[in-house]
Amino acid sequence: MQQNNKALALDPFNFEEVNREAWLAKATKDLKGGSVEDLSWHAPEGFVVSPFHTAEQEPKQDWVAATRNRTLQEDGQLLGYRQWQNREHIKVEQEKTANVVALDALNRGAEALDLQVEGLKNARLEVLLNEVLLEYCPVTFTTCHSTLPLAKGLIALAQQQDVPAEKLQGSLNYDPLAYHLTRGNPLDVPLNMLEALFDTTRPYPNFRPLTVRSAPFAEAGANRVQELAYTLSALVLYLDRLTDMGLDPAQVIERTEYSFALGGHYFMDIAKLRAWPLLVAQVAKAYGVQNFDPAKLFLHGHTALWNKTLYDPHNNLLRNTTEAMAGILGGVQALTVMPFDQLSKAPSDLSRRMARNVSTILKEESHFNKVADPVAGSWYVEHLTAQLTQQAWQLFEATEAQGGVLPLFEQGKLQEVIANNLAQTQTEVDHRTHSIVGVNQYANEQEIIDPESLPAPAKPKKQSAVPLLTCARPAQSFEQLRLQLEKHLKRLGAKQRPAIYVVLLSKGA
Repeated sequence: MQQNNKALALDPFNFEEVNREAWLAKATKDLKGGSVEDLSWHAPEGFVVSPFHTAEQEPKQDWVAATRNRTLQEDGQLLGYRQWQNREHIKVEQEKTANVVALDALNRGAEALDLQVEGLKNARLEVLLNEVLLEYCPVTFTTCHSTLPLAKGLIALAQQQDVPAEKLQGSLNYDPLAYHLTRGNPLDVPLNMLEALFDTTRPYPNFRPLTVRSAPFAEAGANRVQELAYTLSALVLYLDRLTDMGLDPAQVIERTEYSFALGGHYFMDIAKLRAWPLLVAQVAKAYGVQNFDPAKLFLHGHTALWNKTLYDPHNNLLRNTTEAMAGILGGVQALTVMPFDQLSKAPSDLSRRMARNVSTILKEESHFNKVADPVAGSWYVEHLTAQLTQQAWQLFEATEAQGGVLPLFEQGKLQEVIANNLAQTQTEVDHRTHSIVGVNQYANEQEIIDPESLPAPAKPKKQSAVPLLTCARPAQSFEQLRLQLEKHLKRLGAKQRPAIYVVLLSKGA
């Protein structure tokens, strides 16, 4: 068969350049005269997102160009691939039992531990961390008390194991402001303790004695601009207090862990994490930090409760996977994936394994750890990052002009702003314009959950002069309807379940 020599002679890579105007003309033609702007998306964060982006729309701010990923260092050496710790969360109720769970997790793919020891006033670390090699396993303690004894105990164990100071990794998931906002815990004594925590851990540069968490805001219903701005204001509160105590602001920023809730919107979460170092860089500059390197910030991401569901819980596996991907692409150094059934019962060995393996599969099968920065140069992500950074910085400045996040909370204004955003989201969920698969869309009508099989409700929070920030799940409005039905049928002993018919009404009806 005679080959087409003319076709073979064509250069398959010799494409004509196409600018934004050409794309707009083609899109308008395909829309048969319709406007491309009609396809724009109005983000809850308060800005409009175009349906497509090109190089002509590249953000011109210097900070974007200065911090964009480089594939080569100045000496010409390749940058390292994307790496992150697979950090498993374990609630500690008894040290020996938790130790068995921890060792099993480490033997099955976990690379770091987050030990929630709030229920223990004096945790026996020699039992809890028995056979855990601290030189190779970063350890985080989640607690609101006994933080200094925990730090000293971990250091003592590291010394017994002859761990070099620079090899001891981990953190205290200790955020006094977060406990004040969500539980009403007093703030003065914990803030004063921070100086001792930084001094005690000073010889261990890779151990972080303070965590700034976005979860109190994000889980209560804040959008991502609010989440970034209020979290940044929380960091400034700590910086003000610690620098007044004589600490170096650069050391405070670099030796603090930044923990972000992941959930709800894939690309926005990627952009949120990429925006955070840019925002912190501006704060560092305001504190006089010279030659600040945003790459030194330690980011932790964890799957959020915000968008998880009690019914059809296996959908949470899919949610967890996309959230983990967003965290990795956004640049986290540690990732915690929670079990998919955490709302209904204590995690089982199977659900722990499945959560742990999300991170493992993204490494070993999806090869997310074989590239330096997969989303660098994506105009869509770059523009979301730029928009979030600009909007969050404006809200941060407005927040600081009113005294910061703490005075706003004590005045009730912070709760009001977040509640308004939550109400809008809840309305969309209730009206089913915001879909939650398995809840308000494609619900499994055959699924029955016994309300008495669910964990007991959390104990009432401490009395507080102002409303506290609480975790909100929009899916609860539908879940409570189904649970109330089960209680009603159980109380009446009814054998036949009532039929429910969903009627779709137009806005004019």
